[in-house]
Amino acid sequence: MVSGEGRNDLAYMRAGRGDWVTKIGAEAVQAIGIRGTGIGIAVKVADGAKRGLHPATVAVLDQLGLLDAGQRALLAPWREPTVRNYRGIATGRVLPVVVLDRVTAAAEPSADRRRDRVAVNFPPARRSVSASVRSAEAAGPDPVSVRPNR
Repeated sequence: MVSGEGRNDLAYMRAGRGDWVTKIGAEAVQAIGIRGTGIGIAVKVADGAKRGLHPATVAVLDQLGLLDAGQRALLAPWREPTVRNYRGIATGRVLPVVVLDRVTAAAEPSADRRRDRVAVNFPPARRSVSASVRSAEAAGPDPVSVRPNR
């Protein structure tokens, strides 16, 4: 049991076409397992607010090359959700500002076990979006911490 209609877990798993398993957790945590690539992704918004969680998660999936045009279309409402006031009038959007950088294996002490790593950078002007992301191979015993630039 993961989630019901209109919830993000179901939307992600439908977009993954049976290859993804995902679960949202408390305090703005999203975990995704990608069977076909053997990787796991976890996104954590440091302040616990879910407002930026879904845009950041979809941006990470897209930047890792895991989304095709159809999947992007299915996840578009989660990537840039509309902000509405009490009367239901659109007043803005939440935009992802995630930029993934590849971290070289030489920079890590135990690089033999973790070859592909990704760091997440948030532009300094967007400090209101505060997050911490962990990404690792599914078989790897210890995930790699990646954190926003300060």
